[in-house]
Amino acid sequence: MKITKRIIDTIFITLELIGSSLFVFYTTINNTFCAMQCLFFIICLSLPLLIQIIFKINITFLMYFVYDIFLIMHFFLGEILSFYVKFKYFDVILHFFSACFICFFGYSIIHYYLLNAHMKIQKTFSFLFGLVSEYIWEIIEYTIDDIFKTNMQRYLFLVGHNALFDTIKDMIVAILGCILFLILIKNNYLKKIHIKKSFD
Repeated sequence: MKITKRIIDTIFITLELIGSSLFVFYTTINNTFCAMQCLFFIICLSLPLLIQIIFKINITFLMYFVYDIFLIMHFFLGEILSFYVKFKYFDVILHFFSACFICFFGYSIIHYYLLNAHMKIQKTFSFLFGLVSEYIWEIIEYTIDDIFKTNMQRYLFLVGHNALFDTIKDMIVAILGCILFLILIKNNYLKKIHIKKSFD
């Protein structure tokens, strides 16, 4: 347990240093877009720690690891290195698996607090938790684009119906990712991967 915590702390500190260094670098060269992506990366990296403190739970190493991978893929590969533009289905793949992961995170929370709740209730909560989180992310993307004049929703490349389709496509893909989660839970593929007991 202590070794796992050390690994998690080491990964967290390393990524924070990388994100902070890149933030300073892009700020120095007046690249506002990349600097903001690094700042958002640093903030998102701290969310699991805040969740642990607020909900008094201990997130597993696997969930930490997967979450960090998603952050790296989105902010560094997707936004800074423009994988969203260079690779047509990069955005679709990321939304699909992130929705599945968020659903599982929601399931882990309700399973931890309401272990005896009916399985249908746990699955419904998890499904809705995944959808709400994904849809809130779309609002965040729109807000960031509106305030900082970025292009997270690709509106600068798309016109009319196609611009609307980019957001709707993300929502549809999120639903499919949530459905994948329900299939995995039904077949007990994720049975052994739960949030661990709380800590003080």
